[in-house]
Formats: sequence, structure tokens, C-alpha cells
Amino acid sequence: MKTTMRYLVATVGIIGAILLIMYGSYLPIVRSRSYITAIRALQNIRSFTEFKRVYERPLDFPIPLGDEEVAKFAAYDVLGIIQNPNHPEEVVRNLVLFIEPFMVKTNLRHNLALGQMYETLLRNYQKEEYYRAAEGYYRAAVEIGPQVPPPLFSLMNLYLNAGEEAKANEVAERILEYWPDALKRAPQQENS
Repeated sequence: MKTTMRYLVATVGIIGAILLIMYGSYLPIVRSRSYITAIRALQNIRSFTEFKRVYERPLDFPIPLGDEEVAKFAAYDVLGIIQNPNHPEEVVRNLVLFIEPFMVKTNLRHNLALGQMYETLLRNYQKEEYYRAAEGYYRAAVEIGPQVPPPLFSLMNLYLNAGEEAKANEVAERILEYWPDALKRAPQQENS
């Protein structure tokens, strides 16, 4: 009976160790390699369908470990692509719509990245829906990190660029509450 119990404990221990190695080391390495492969393929991608095929593997990888990081890095890859105003609107909108579900809405950086994507779409295609989406994501980022500078400054700049001076001033006042010198100009250097 004791021998059987020892074998059972040993077997469970071995299975547990194998699972820890698989989920803690091996699968994250495989996921990382699939993302690196996607980055390397990025310069040769010529269509949204190709992009989706290449990036689905690291984004849809069957382990939760690294989801937020891979999504964040892929989002900045998308942001790099959509900043080119010569791409057709449908293609860049599809890229943003593809990456959006992988982003964690409770993550400040993810909301900030999505805000930047929609602000880029707004700048390139001048559609109200992009303004509203950028504003929503920047506001979500500010809500998560009310004293974190990038979301506040991004929201203020969005309002300024849209001519929403009252809203921009409201955000500027909030910035000044936290950092009284934040909006002052840098001192001019005198030529000697």
C-alpha cells in the first residue's frame, strides 16, 4: 500500500513538473518565437489577409502567459503601419479592428495605444467616429492612471487638435494640479 502511494505521489509530481516546464518555459518560448517570426515577416506583408495570418499565431497562442505583452507589441507594429497616410482607409481600419479584441481594456498602455491608433486614423481620414474612439480610449487610460502623464497629455492634444478648447483647458488644469510647471515653456538660452 505504501509503495503504491509513493508511486502515485511520484507520478503526480512528475506530471506536475512536466506541466510547469511546458506552461512556464517551453510554450512561452514558442510563443515568443512566433512573434519574432511575425516581426521578421512584416516587411514582406502586402495585404491585410497576410498580416492577419502571420499575427494570429502569436496573438491566439493557447496559453494566457504573455497575452498582454504580445498584444501591446503587435499594437505598436500596427501603429507603425497605419501612420503612413498613403494606405487605403479600409486596410488600416481593418488592422485596428483586428488588433482591438486582443487588447486588454483594463490596461493603461493598451488603451493609450488604441487611442493613438484611432487618433492616427482621425488625422489621416478626418472622421468623427475615429475622434470619438480616440477620446474614449484616452479617457479610459486616464481613468486607470489619473496621474500618469501620457494619457493626460494625449487627451489634451486630441482636444486641442479638434478645436475643443474648453475640454483641452479642463485637462490642462488637471495636469497643472499634479505638475504646476508642466505646461511652461523651456527657458530660452542666450547666445554668448
